[in-house]
Amino acid sequence: MSGHNPYQQRPNSYGAPQHNPYGNAPGVQPGYPQQYGQPMYPQQAYVKPHRAGTVKLMAWIGIFMWILALIALIFANQDLGEMRRGAMDASGYAETEGAKKVAIGVLIFHACMIPLVMIFYFWLAFSSSSFRRL
Repeated sequence: MSGHNPYQQRPNSYGAPQHNPYGNAPGVQPGYPQQYGQPMYPQQAYVKPHRAGTVKLMAWIGIFMWILALIALIFANQDLGEMRRGAMDASGYAETEGAKKVAIGVLIFHACMIPLVMIFYFWLAFSSSSFRRL
């Protein structure tokens, strides 16, 4: 009985081969399909690495410098498009999408702060004692 594999596919009572999940697939030899040091699944094509961490960092620093939030938003839109097309590594898709939302929130924050700061400066200027003397 040497060489007999009890887990190989055997025909059932009707003559059709019965699927056995523990048997070898047809044409596949047992053992490792790759040589030592070779990747198991060869990469199909080169894709650019994602830069989600950089985009997220720029979005958060954008709280202090609004131009970085704008740049992060532009980069995030470009990267998400490339990830959808398959030209960029898609493992950072969720992180890039989150960075895009942070950048939008930071830009909205800055857009709301500009009128408030202007109102504060006008109030400060017109309520000062030097203005009342005129």
